[in-house]
Amino acid sequence: MCDIDLPSPLTFIVGPNSFGKSNFLDALRLVSDALRTSSLDEALRFRGGIGEVAARPHTAERTVRLLYDLSLGEESAEYSIELSLGPGETAAIAEVCSVVSPDSAVRHYFEASQDTVISSEPVLAPPGPGSLYLTRASSLTAFRPVFELLSHMTVYDFNVDSIKAPQSPDPGNRLYGDGSNLASVFKRMKREHPEMKREHPDLASIVVDYLGIISPGVTDVTTLEVGSYQTLSFTQQRGTFPGRSVSDGTLRALAVLTAIYQPGSDIVGIEEPETGVHPAAAGILREALVDASSDRQIILTSHSPDLLDDPDLPPESIIAVRAADDATRTDGVTRLGPLDRAGQMALREHLVTAGELLRLDQLAPDPDLRAQADG
Repeated sequence: MCDIDLPSPLTFIVGPNSFGKSNFLDALRLVSDALRTSSLDEALRFRGGIGEVAARPHTAERTVRLLYDLSLGEESAEYSIELSLGPGETAAIAEVCSVVSPDSAVRHYFEASQDTVISSEPVLAPPGPGSLYLTRASSLTAFRPVFELLSHMTVYDFNVDSIKAPQSPDPGNRLYGDGSNLASVFKRMKREHPEMKREHPDLASIVVDYLGIISPGVTDVTTLEVGSYQTLSFTQQRGTFPGRSVSDGTLRALAVLTAIYQPGSDIVGIEEPETGVHPAAAGILREALVDASSDRQIILTSHSPDLLDDPDLPPESIIAVRAADDATRTDGVTRLGPLDRAGQMALREHLVTAGELLRLDQLAPDPDLRAQADG
């Protein structure tokens, strides 16, 4: 079981490798993938099937339940999905969604499975095997904001080889999880120049300005048409270079900056955004993450003390990950949660930064909280 509150618009999930950080992000991505593709079966197949998601070698559990508490402006909502491992490794699906008014009254509600649907709106047909009812219920005004928020969550684990390779053009509406349509997305950002709540003239300029500090010498980025493909081109003081000729760190930094500033994403998750970034530039990357989080929620996994070296980073921004048993992790269970009291006090009183605590291996979850997750 994992019950994690994310009160901060910018959250760092910090802990050793293979302790469940990526699993936490993937729990967000699973529902988003299923809603975007209208196929839970496809989202499960990508993860090795329901058997990999609902059952682990260290536990007899054959059911996984994901519950999301959502803020929808003045209203709030709760959405849960339960997947059970059925005969023949098939997934039995149950969903519950409630939309709550500011006075805490439940305004709209549905409960659904493949066979039955209960709803406060006109009842639609059951979703059918391998699909989520929320996709169908999104045609109803009450549940549309829930669908929009969950389906627009995007989790990124960038693949530099995919970014360097010639990319097939697409509308550039949303950056793919591996960055393989970065050229199209950045082209759209440069073309549309959406207004922001800050002094910068447009989104693309924000990205290029930060990139030029993280990778000194970069003054512009453009998208080139090469036959039926697209590729990125970087203008530097020494000339113009194709994307395949610039450093992996520069490409990843561009992908991270594009992911956090692209329009239309209310929740963004990124695996280790600091990868390939010089430690001296980590502060600039953090500044960009803080800036972008004023318009959306950003959730990151990280191993970088340099990225966390900010005296103004509140303790609420840190989710620590440790083995449930500090001495051993033979049961495969890890603990995720807010910082323990000592860590929270040290950050609030500015005695140390979160980065310094990470260097000392002193970022630990509060032992009084029973927040656990499979690693």
